[in-house]
Amino acid sequence: MSSRTAYLFIKWMIPVAIVWGLSYPLTKLITVYSSPMIVSVVRVAIGSVFFILLGKGLSLGVKQFINGLFNFVGLLTFLNLGVYFSSNPGLVAVMIYTQPLFILIIEMIMGTKVKMRGIIGIILGVIGVTASAFLSFNLGLLFGLLGGVIWAIGTV
Repeated sequence: MSSRTAYLFIKWMIPVAIVWGLSYPLTKLITVYSSPMIVSVVRVAIGSVFFILLGKGLSLGVKQFINGLFNFVGLLTFLNLGVYFSSNPGLVAVMIYTQPLFILIIEMIMGTKVKMRGIIGIILGVIGVTASAFLSFNLGLLFGLLGGVIWAIGTV
């Protein structure tokens, strides 16, 4: 890795890691004073303004609308409800990031051939999620899993 690459990595990845790492505990703190739905709306609004300013125009259509419903409205709603109802927002984040598992399962249902490596990954992932959930299962974790499913549907 060149020194320029290392510099760019540090310049961009450290702020991303800090912001991303703080988002779950901050969401937990905010939901004490505000409803999870308001938190979702504010997050979508801030993200929308950010990407409209950085993007090269706005693309509107049925595909984009459906994608937005699943990947923004659905995902963020379940995420924020999960953080609100859980005593462990980090574990809710783990449940949200089960999305790749659900993508593979949805793809298999839709007829896509999945290699043995993918099937082993699904089995290990389900075992990991199940083990994590048994540590302290609550309504928040269920919302986190639903968020992962919604995100996977929106992605597929």
